[in-house]
Amino acid sequence: MNGMNTATEIRARERSGKYEGRVPIIVVSGNTRPEHTEKALAVGADGYMIKPYSRKDLETQIASVISRLKRK
Repeated sequence: MNGMNTATEIRARERSGKYEGRVPIIVVSGNTRPEHTEKALAVGADGYMIKPYSRKDLETQIASVISRLKRK
């Protein structure tokens, strides 16, 4: 199962009540095409990172996702 399918499945399980709350999802991919990022966000990912990435990049992305989820 790829990342897009995984994100879709997690969001479906949330809607069905199998998960309590929202699972934060950050897709990590080597694909740099903008349409790939857009698709990931459209299926429910909260963030998108392109490989290779640094620890600081990951920490920044996590902080951003947490901040956005707290505002919802």
